[in-house]
Amino acid sequence: MILQNPGNMSSWIASNDGQIRLAIANDSVQQSVLFRPSEKEPFKEIIRCDVESSFTPLGYKDSSNSIIYALSNINRDKLALVSYDLVNERELGELFSHKEVDMSPGGYFPS
Repeated sequence: MILQNPGNMSSWIASNDGQIRLAIANDSVQQSVLFRPSEKEPFKEIIRCDVESSFTPLGYKDSSNSIIYALSNINRDKLALVSYDLVNERELGELFSHKEVDMSPGGYFPS
């Protein structure tokens, strides 16, 4: 067994080197994104979303174990495709958005 779900995890995401570094936890009201730099360290909450905010990790940037692509509406009206630095817990930039509609994960394929 690699990991045991404590009951509130909805997904686990492996980095490019195959380590489980990201986890998504949910309760009935909030979603949390948890990160750990390596499998030897505990998970730490880096983002918490409520009913009005959303952050959905899509996958890791090529050759990186700390930068991901995600859909986020944090500090904006619509879901946008962003890059996010997990170690420094900050958005690096918006890659694409549309002023009238939310972005969708459809069409994203990790390499």
